[in-house]
Amino acid sequence: MRSRNRTYIYGLGAAIMGVFVLCLLSTYVSYQKERSYLLENAEEAFREAVQKDTDRRIKELGNEFAFIAPGTRAFEGDSITFESEDTIVRFKNNKEVAKRMSQQEKHDFVIQTGLTMMCPIQVDLLDSTFQVALAERNISARTIVHYSLDFLEKRTEYSVSDTTLYHSYTPLKEVTFGPIRSIVLQAFVRISPLFILRRIWLPDAIWVAGIVALGIAGMMVWRRRSAAEASPERVLPDGVQCVAGDVFFDDRHGVVYDKEHRVELVGFRLRLFRILLANQGEFVETALLKATLWADSPASKDALTSTVRRLKEDLSPIVGVVVESARGRGYRLH
Repeated sequence: MRSRNRTYIYGLGAAIMGVFVLCLLSTYVSYQKERSYLLENAEEAFREAVQKDTDRRIKELGNEFAFIAPGTRAFEGDSITFESEDTIVRFKNNKEVAKRMSQQEKHDFVIQTGLTMMCPIQVDLLDSTFQVALAERNISARTIVHYSLDFLEKRTEYSVSDTTLYHSYTPLKEVTFGPIRSIVLQAFVRISPLFILRRIWLPDAIWVAGIVALGIAGMMVWRRRSAAEASPERVLPDGVQCVAGDVFFDDRHGVVYDKEHRVELVGFRLRLFRILLANQGEFVETALLKATLWADSPASKDALTSTVRRLKEDLSPIVGVVVESARGRGYRLH
């Protein structure tokens, strides 16, 4: 029995540890998937913010937004030229990159270059627009926007004064304009791990609860099956009854036995054992015992005490079967 209990405890501990490891693994996998999903959405939100910022600058310029845009063939030459009312800008062209640019990319480059000459990007406003786009997607994150310009004048700006912070943020894909990356915009985000865990908690909690329930059910089935295999149902001979566990009583021969011991009871001890066994677990009053055992002749209290003592001595080798006494209540077989 102790061996089975020990095995059960070890098995339960191993099951709990296994569920715990599965929970950690599931949380890690879900965390990474959710983080990747949020970063992908953040990149879309940043591109959306860049477009909104572009639309805002065009609207602010209104009719003043006029410049001479280069034609399609300009991207086939060694340089590309832009002209406004008071400025002419010419810079080198990477023809190999230009060939791979789509018409939309060329159009965006032309628009951004013209806007830069007349209404430059304000990186703080772009960062604010980015944060609004994230909020609309229910993403809570801290942001930094980096802006670099490689024509007219070389400029590098961050939306925060402490530029060392962006090293601890996650960089998103750059948004670039031009064959030689004339304008480069990049966002950095920091998404709190607690925010990600809150998003994955509910589905993971349901999954873990199901695993735990299955584990507990499996352990209960295993324990019952183990108990059934360890203690198969026995067909006892006539006159033999189970006292407790592996202890039996052969009423015909007055023998109490287990796997290792065999005790033969006789006389008043046998009669007393039968009475206590018939009322197993319950106290039998002293007066009732005396009246039953010595029905034909009166007996002293010492006679019962002596009989109980000798019965205890006889049963002492049998583990798990004890005759108990309680003042005023009598005796019982426990």
